[in-house]
Amino acid sequence: MWWILVAMARAEDVILWRVEDFGEGVMDGRDGWEAGYGADPWWGEAGRAFSLTDDGVLDSDGEGWGSGWAADNWLLQEGAFTDGAVEGDYGTEDDDSIGLVLGHDGEATFYLAYACQGAAPPPLTESSYDDEVQGVILMRVDAGVAEVIGQADGDIPGEAHTLRLERDDGVLRVLLDGVERLVYEDPSPLPRGRSGLYAYNAGEGDDSSTWFDAAGAAQFDGDADGVVDDDDNCETVANPNQPDADADGVGDACDPDAPGGGTGGGTGGGTTTGGGPTGGGGGGGGSSGTTPGGDLADPFADEKIVVGGCTCNGAPNGGAGPWLGLAALAWLRRQRRSESASRPTRS
Repeated sequence: MWWILVAMARAEDVILWRVEDFGEGVMDGRDGWEAGYGADPWWGEAGRAFSLTDDGVLDSDGEGWGSGWAADNWLLQEGAFTDGAVEGDYGTEDDDSIGLVLGHDGEATFYLAYACQGAAPPPLTESSYDDEVQGVILMRVDAGVAEVIGQADGDIPGEAHTLRLERDDGVLRVLLDGVERLVYEDPSPLPRGRSGLYAYNAGEGDDSSTWFDAAGAAQFDGDADGVVDDDDNCETVANPNQPDADADGVGDACDPDAPGGGTGGGTGGGTTTGGGPTGGGGGGGGSSGTTPGGDLADPFADEKIVVGGCTCNGAPNGGAGPWLGLAALAWLRRQRRSESASRPTRS
């Protein structure tokens, strides 16, 4: 399937990493992965990445984000960026939290988006056994200080979904199965950082599993000139050579003071909502958004969510096309999810 993934990739997004086979055994320290919680490992088996911990913060050592407690159960991949997206196809038989991180400094500064049907990491629940949070949550953690910056309450039926977290010029978006759930404009955006997987109190316990089938991250290139937005001196007009005659940091194509005058209106272009960085597609929203695991009712269809001065009405995001043709995507997911989730065995 790899040749299909490459052929269908959008030029506007530059793939940073993408994984559809997570290998075998402990993942921390292998293939660019770094785990935050050491008591129970992230484990690769049958091509999937399994979270093997059912611990909550009361079950673990440490106190506070970045201390090594159970809430630090992230799995980071190499490569830091600011504007871009991370996306994952996940499955869970547990009832707690599974999600994605973005802008992670490797310690205690990052954004976290997760779907929850039970116990959530602090500050939403302090106990390992609270069973009262249902919905999609967006958090901001800065030097260990955590705050919930978006919450869309509602049941999430089914066990297989695609979650996407993206950031563009300080605006964060969370999509579940191609439908935009939350939008938040951060007045003090966190610096660039790494991206990866996350789970809390969800894993190999009581014969339940939580896993990712595929995941990936991409940097945005809104004008498709081969220079990612993080490094582009004119995000809205293609200028692959990045000319800047007056050396003011604004590319000539966007600089009205440059010889010839620019028309791009500065380096901060409009938001880019790209296709999914996983091979799974659909996470970029729009009419191409997919709902893995069958036709799932949308519990948020009638909600209008307002956070951080931005509004989300639960309608599909109007992004550009997917990374995979829908036929290939449907075939792949049917093949992988028609089988029951194989649980890793640990000695």
